[in-house]
Amino acid sequence: EKLQAVVKNNLLEPSDSGSEREEDELINSTPMGRFSTSAASKIQSLSNEFNDVRSSFTDLLRYFGEDSSMSPEAFFGTINTFVSMFDQTHKELVRKEEAKARRKRIEEKQRLRKEEMAKKAKS
Repeated sequence: EKLQAVVKNNLLEPSDSGSEREEDELINSTPMGRFSTSAASKIQSLSNEFNDVRSSFTDLLRYFGEDSSMSPEAFFGTINTFVSMFDQTHKELVRKEEAKARRKRIEEKQRLRKEEMAKKAKS
């Protein structure tokens, strides 16, 4: 009961008297009180990290010239689509270059054969 009263008082009216240490000891004397203290610290840390990530994401949107209200799903979907299309185009260009190189080798072999046949015909 005393623990509940301390927690309720701290939620409604944070203490700034000398009894704060006594209240902390009371809260930390129970498993639930220790959990509550630990959880509050972790929640604050996560909240700070979330705000940092949100700020970094907003900077990222600004860097890419996107609207700051764009959702992460939409943004990364756009990036994924771009990368997929880029890869597909790159593969297509590589295939075209390989085909061009094959045609060139074939043409070179044909030219050499014609030259050889012309030399044999002259002999």
